[in-house]
Amino acid sequence: MLQLYFASTLFTAIVGFGLAALLRAKDNPRLTAAWRAAMCATALWTLGRAMVSIATTPGAAMFWVRASYCGSVELSFLWVWLTYAAAGRSVPRVPFVISSVILAVFIGTVFTPYFIPTVKPKMCFQYYDDSAGLAFHAWLVFFDAWLIWAFVVMVREMRRSRGVVLNRLRYVMLSGIFGFIGAGTTFPLVQNIPVYPFGVTLVAFCAILLTYAVVRHRLMDFNLASRFATIYLCFGLLMGVPVAFLVLLCPFSAINAMIVLASATLSPWLYSRFKMQLTATVDRLPPFRKRYDRYRGIDRYEKAIRESRTVDEWAHRTAQATAEVFGVEKVNLLYRDATTETYLIKAGVGFKASSPDLQLLELPEDDPLIHRLGRNSVVVRELLDEPGECENPKDIRARMDFVHAAICVPLVHDGKLLAVLNVGEKKDRGMYNDLDLSTLWNLVGAAQGTLWTILSALSQRERSAMWAHDIAHVFGPNGSYFLLDEAIKGAEGPLRETMLTRLQLARNDYEFLRKVYRQVLNGQDYEFFDMKPNSLAQAYTRMKEKYTGVMVHRGLAFMVHIPPEDLKVMCDDLRIEYQVLMNLVENAARYTLRGGLVEMGWRTEGGYFVGFVRDTGIGVPEKDLGRIFEGGYRSAELEARKKGLRPDDKGGRGIGLSSAAYVVKKQGGGIWAESVSGKGSTFSFKLPLAESGGQS
Repeated sequence: MLQLYFASTLFTAIVGFGLAALLRAKDNPRLTAAWRAAMCATALWTLGRAMVSIATTPGAAMFWVRASYCGSVELSFLWVWLTYAAAGRSVPRVPFVISSVILAVFIGTVFTPYFIPTVKPKMCFQYYDDSAGLAFHAWLVFFDAWLIWAFVVMVREMRRSRGVVLNRLRYVMLSGIFGFIGAGTTFPLVQNIPVYPFGVTLVAFCAILLTYAVVRHRLMDFNLASRFATIYLCFGLLMGVPVAFLVLLCPFSAINAMIVLASATLSPWLYSRFKMQLTATVDRLPPFRKRYDRYRGIDRYEKAIRESRTVDEWAHRTAQATAEVFGVEKVNLLYRDATTETYLIKAGVGFKASSPDLQLLELPEDDPLIHRLGRNSVVVRELLDEPGECENPKDIRARMDFVHAAICVPLVHDGKLLAVLNVGEKKDRGMYNDLDLSTLWNLVGAAQGTLWTILSALSQRERSAMWAHDIAHVFGPNGSYFLLDEAIKGAEGPLRETMLTRLQLARNDYEFLRKVYRQVLNGQDYEFFDMKPNSLAQAYTRMKEKYTGVMVHRGLAFMVHIPPEDLKVMCDDLRIEYQVLMNLVENAARYTLRGGLVEMGWRTEGGYFVGFVRDTGIGVPEKDLGRIFEGGYRSAELEARKKGLRPDDKGGRGIGLSSAAYVVKKQGGGIWAESVSGKGSTFSFKLPLAESGGQS
């Protein structure tokens, strides 16, 4: 026991003096001075206690006892100074001066019999403090008073503080609790209470933890550190207890060595294997309950962002997801306006709708914050004072205050800053820890990719709109569509029935093109469908008139069963005709031998209109049936067989069937294929019947 006492106190003394000499708090000389004073006092006290434990004469023991009290006398007073410095506050001048005078008096009495008059053997110690004097008891009163003062100030400042300062105060408080409880175990033996000073080992932990709190500007979040420690402790117990039990039961040292070696080897794999289950279990404990659930649901928020179709929808979903995941007071998103070359407010959470703060949020392109974000790096306000972090921290901090941001995240593509996500303070006043920042970066990654997808689609639509605008004259009063319409109406005189039919088919093709052109010109999405109750009788009739001659030319029979006019189907009839029926018929004709049959038909089934195109062609290999509706997919075997069937047919690009499937599914239907290789195929689709539709 004596050796452990000596080793722990000497280690603490070496650590205290070494850390105080080598380290400092970055850009905070006041905190550095307070911390170094506390570390040196702690080191002097523990050095004295270590030397007392090995002293061989009463005189040497008495000298080191008094030397140790030269360090311990001012510890609680220095803790007051350290608390104010850690909170970034100035100590109250008058109480501090009065306390300094009182402290000087006590230090003077340490070398008199009024403090510790003698030493004598106690428990395992050859010499230990004995017969505490009047000055010692008076000092204990002031020691406790200063300690209470320090912890009252600490609690008060923790209620006022946020972020890094709040986190630092938590660490300082924890180190103080460990240190003073550990040091307090040395006092009972002074009063002849036979309690071994076991707590001196905690003082070393106090010194290291305090150094971490002071020297590191950005600390691991206190709760997150506790969570990791609990996870590791639980894993250690789960591994250590069974291993210890086996070692105790087994009398053979060789087997015990193998057990220990095997457990050490398997530990990393077991930890990675059961980490998620262990973490979920620890997160059910009261200190962590519901605190980390939001991180596990990040996929849901990323999915919602990826489903955005417009920039406005994307901005609101991104801001809302950020606010919910991180529990922040305010979030806003600035989006670059190319016309004004300014980043304007696009979405905000936590602001009143009529708030002037929200309306005025904007940053010009030459703003220092925008310039800093242009490097594609996150800006954290609490880290602006870090060396090398920022050239003009005051300007950047002022701009971040203006946009209500604790963190600014750039959204960049191809070197261009497209938008800025400004994340405010947390509602619980906590700091943004490493888990927060990594989660935020993942969320922003999803948002950034989605934004570029939306912008690419907008760019494509703009180009399509320009193209549509250029061909608008085709459908105008001087265009061929107008002339064709006039000819059908008889402007050029009577027309033969066959010619009139062909012109009407051509006009119908023009009508479909005009619908698509208007949709593109108006910036409507490809997924827009003109859904209403329609009869497909005219579509089937036009397919019969259009393809009968084509099928005869190809040597095929073409049979069409036309549905009744009163059978109404909820669909966009033009897109069904041109993107479903035409693709299915073209596909059937391409893969059917001369003399074969292509048949179009229909039926009703369970509230659905079921259309089909059947052929007696070469069929589809069974292995390809599941993929023929995929975009761009073309069966190699089928293409080879078709080449032998029609050598001059170059075929399509493998998108006809995928286009048909897309149109049918977007209108609430389904599509499928049945085939027997060498005997033919049947391609069927279904669409919902209108409620007022008739029956076959």
